[in-house]
Amino acid sequence: MPKFKEYNQGQMMLLPPDIRDIIPSDHICYIINDVVDNMDISEKSDK
Repeated sequence: MPKFKEYNQGQMMLLPPDIRDIIPSDHICYIINDVVDNMDISEKSDK
């Protein structure tokens, strides 16, 4: 017998919203994201 994912017929959205549509483009979170993405953690992850 096939297994089906549970669902809610009253759900508001089919897919989750894109965070870029909610947060303004000049928000500080984008700067923090860029800094973290560009960090060199290669020495930290060798252990």
